[in-house]
Amino acid sequence: MKPILFCASLTVFVWGFSALIAEQATSKPAATPKKAAPAKPVEAKPKAPVAESKPAGEAVVFPAAEAIVGERSPEDVAAIKTLAKSFAQGFNQHQPQAIAELFTADAEITDEGGRTLQGRPAIVKVFDDLFKLHPESRVQVQVNSVRFLGKVLATEEGTTTTTWTDGKQELPIETSRYSVTYVKQDGTWKMANARDLPNPPPTPTEHLHGLDWLVGTWVDENSDSLVQTTFRWSDDQNYLLSDFTMQVRSNPPLNGTQRIGWDPRTNELRAWTFYSDGGFGEALWTRDGNRWISKTMGVSRQGKIASATNILTQTGKDHATFQSRDRIAGGVPVPDIVEIPIVRKPPPPSAP
Repeated sequence: MKPILFCASLTVFVWGFSALIAEQATSKPAATPKKAAPAKPVEAKPKAPVAESKPAGEAVVFPAAEAIVGERSPEDVAAIKTLAKSFAQGFNQHQPQAIAELFTADAEITDEGGRTLQGRPAIVKVFDDLFKLHPESRVQVQVNSVRFLGKVLATEEGTTTTTWTDGKQELPIETSRYSVTYVKQDGTWKMANARDLPNPPPTPTEHLHGLDWLVGTWVDENSDSLVQTTFRWSDDQNYLLSDFTMQVRSNPPLNGTQRIGWDPRTNELRAWTFYSDGGFGEALWTRDGNRWISKTMGVSRQGKIASATNILTQTGKDHATFQSRDRIAGGVPVPDIVEIPIVRKPPPPSAP
């Protein structure tokens, strides 16, 4: 019999099943342990899951007409749109000089950290350095509003979505807010100031997006046991919820629920787990590439304290592995769990 089942692995809280095994060992002769099946050779190192996709479609998206306000002419609106498109084109074609020409000679750009650079030579250098560091970077611009503050002054606010690369691997996509001040000089509109704006704090849903791949039903089955776990979003999208059932030989099934959410006090992902036998506990999750590491602790139905460090690794769209280390139940060390495979349950066949 396996020393732990999939349900306990995905709930990232193994002490409950450890306690169950300990109780069975004291009430009946222990079954002869089965040797774990040899691991299959790995054909390729699994890549970290990428939840996002590259920016696609139009490089610049403009707002509806009602988001463009103030005294302006159709020619002025067209000029602002042309500047925004030219910036995206210059960025995506990695042309620092072309970008700098969109600004006034003494223009300023300010990053989110408050660092300000002034003048076209400085603008050329900062974008030249950027493109050398990220040789395949691309940007999409979403213009949210344009406000004309007279015949020669206008402001624009929006967001940029950028795909970065260091030349070897794609880095996480970044979405940033910005504002631009335009001035009309000698009949031509130019950018006089561009500023990165601080992004609002991520929502609880955004903190959980790295775990989207868990949504669905997962199964772990062998000759002694069957475990099924289903993950879904809460109605408000602020939590991931799971329901699980463990059936070990002829023993009564053990059911449970789990809620995974963002803890704003500690700025960590936290999981709360409740078992049908009265046990409960919690875990703190951290991400390491395509691995999720959780520090778990809880109380069994007999009041025993237990803890473990669990590692859940996504190896494919419908495949993952689980292992558990440093396991202690009731003050007694419990053997580690070597890496075991887990799979997603396929959807039922569609009706003919």
